[in-house]
Amino acid sequence: MSTSAGAGEECVTVFANIPDTTTANDMAEALIVRGMAASVSIIPEVKTFKASRKYGVKEKPECIMVIKTRKTLENKVTDFITLNCPYKDDKVDVTAVNIENGNPQYLKWVYEKSDFKS
Repeated sequence: MSTSAGAGEECVTVFANIPDTTTANDMAEALIVRGMAASVSIIPEVKTFKASRKYGVKEKPECIMVIKTRKTLENKVTDFITLNCPYKDDKVDVTAVNIENGNPQYLKWVYEKSDFKS
């Protein structure tokens, strides 16, 4: 199955841990309106456990944004989330993975809808 989305570009899934669904909803809408993403799913109410020098293990509630976009927009999406996330440190949890397999028609749609122009 070919996964080429268009013009030789790949698509990625970006994951971002956000403190609340209101913020995630606002950021999801902005990403789509600005053409930085084709699709954003929000997984509400997950528990995140993180290592902490002061507390050993720190637990906090978060939600996860699952963002589908072009590989070429990965850094723009990461920067947008980092700038707009209420977490004000340099450790905002944003990671991306390349989509290696998938429905070619869906990946073509992701490519076409992620059409940010600077």
